[in-house]
Amino acid sequence: MKPYLKLTAFIALGLLLVLISPYKLLRVTGDSMSPTLNNGDWVLVHQGAPKPNQLVAFVEPTSNYQAVKRCVALGGDEVQVVPPHLFVNKIFFVEAFGLGAFFQKDIALSVDSPIPLNGFGHKFSLEVDFELLQGETSFGLKRGGIKAFFNIKPSTKRVELFLSGGTLRKPRLLAKKNFSGRRLHLTLSLSGAQLAAEWNKQIAIKPLPFSEFPYSPEEVQFSGEFLILGSQAFTNFSLWQERNYQISGNFGVDKVFRVKRNHYFMLGDNSKSSRDSRHYGDVKDSSIIGVVVAHWGWP
Repeated sequence: MKPYLKLTAFIALGLLLVLISPYKLLRVTGDSMSPTLNNGDWVLVHQGAPKPNQLVAFVEPTSNYQAVKRCVALGGDEVQVVPPHLFVNKIFFVEAFGLGAFFQKDIALSVDSPIPLNGFGHKFSLEVDFELLQGETSFGLKRGGIKAFFNIKPSTKRVELFLSGGTLRKPRLLAKKNFSGRRLHLTLSLSGAQLAAEWNKQIAIKPLPFSEFPYSPEEVQFSGEFLILGSQAFTNFSLWQERNYQISGNFGVDKVFRVKRNHYFMLGDNSKSSRDSRHYGDVKDSSIIGVVVAHWGWP
């Protein structure tokens, strides 16, 4: 076969694979998804039904424009924006942080790791294996002069939740409990302008508003945040970041939007610069192109 015929055959084969492949390559325009996705970035999209927190490519209902946004609710869910917070079925919504997928494995960190905050907060969870811990350890979140942390004693399987810093002379014990079994799932958050904690998916304390912290509420709310992990190996680590969601479009401050069956509610991460379901309503499943499985910038 002549060289130009081989080249033509390869091009034709490539086009055929693109047409029949469940993957599509799209380019991002605008900053509605910044900083998660930036103008000019490429996204690889796989056909499939979206789940909450996933980035999704779809055709907008009113413009037939191909867009990429974050799916925050499914059919039957109720959505409400109370700036700067988003509620889905009356539950505070936080976005899965980009590092979350990276940390879905055993980790061992021994330093205070600064996390970009932009005035908002984070929630994280991990699994403790009492038999793997090398003695007593602690982990938590630090904001301004306040630190909220779990202290774990593997020998007795005792877990204590403390609040320290500010005007406190010594750490304040907020909750304590002894557990049976080998593993324990813990969650801690400084999002929604409050401290909240769970152990084995049960509430450890009643949410504590920043206004009740032993410190200046304004300084706590707008200070940078640090993730603190002891030098231990934890598993199933996940991290979420709070976003600044705004009223826009057809959304009023008291409006509760009920997502129709087989529809999805989409929002841009850069809420102030995004045209999304707040403007054109929910998106039907036939308009879904697919779920973003990879993205990268272009030099």
